[in-house]
Amino acid sequence: MGWKDAGDAWGAKAWDWALLQEPLNANSFDVLQQLTGVGPGVRLLDLACGSGLALQHAEARDAVCHGVDASQALLDVAALRAPRAALHCGDMAHLPYGDESFDVVTVVNGVQYGSDDVLRETARVLRSGARFAMAFWSDPLDFAAYFRALSAYSPSAPSTAQELTDPGVAEGLVNGAGLDVVECGEHDVMALYRSMQEALDASLSSGPAWGAIDHSGPEPVRIAVEAAVAPFVDHGSGRIVMRAKMGHIVAVKP
Repeated sequence: MGWKDAGDAWGAKAWDWALLQEPLNANSFDVLQQLTGVGPGVRLLDLACGSGLALQHAEARDAVCHGVDASQALLDVAALRAPRAALHCGDMAHLPYGDESFDVVTVVNGVQYGSDDVLRETARVLRSGARFAMAFWSDPLDFAAYFRALSAYSPSAPSTAQELTDPGVAEGLVNGAGLDVVECGEHDVMALYRSMQEALDASLSSGPAWGAIDHSGPEPVRIAVEAAVAPFVDHGSGRIVMRAKMGHIVAVKP
């Protein structure tokens, strides 16, 4: 899938993603920004910035924010959340910035195995001594059945970045781009939904979900996702809590 098609997929339900599903990544945004020292005056680039929740957090730290995403629909939401950020719709493998432009580059679930061009571009735009941090699914836990449901109805398995957890893969990808890995770790994330309908709206707003729906139709995908979410419903309140673990890597440009 090219970057324009990816942008269409991720932007198909932009507001559902922004309001209901992107908060799943909130802890990842904070972990990466803390580990990279995002603060006043730091020039930050967030790759695959989506609807701008990470940029909103970084603006609260008084960073100078830039974001790149393939979806203009998501960037329209990001512009509301992070009004001081400079946003660009385009391909992460061809960044519109000069060499050594940034103090920090972050990305959450936007770099998959084989994204060598993206990592090389990342290294190019980082200044010497600057930090790069990425987060990716390490153990989907409660979301495992959800990923299996999407895979069953997709033309190919949706990318969840789980391959990055194979020993040495993520570190090799980052080192191969000329960056020195200085920390590897894991952190928790959690999704909170007020009802099954909200969980479905959230779960079906991702790019992989859009691909499954486009391939197999909305009804079978909805039924499969509802079955994946059902075990986590609190039958007293109807609320749903789903947990997972994310891996993270921090690297420095020599």
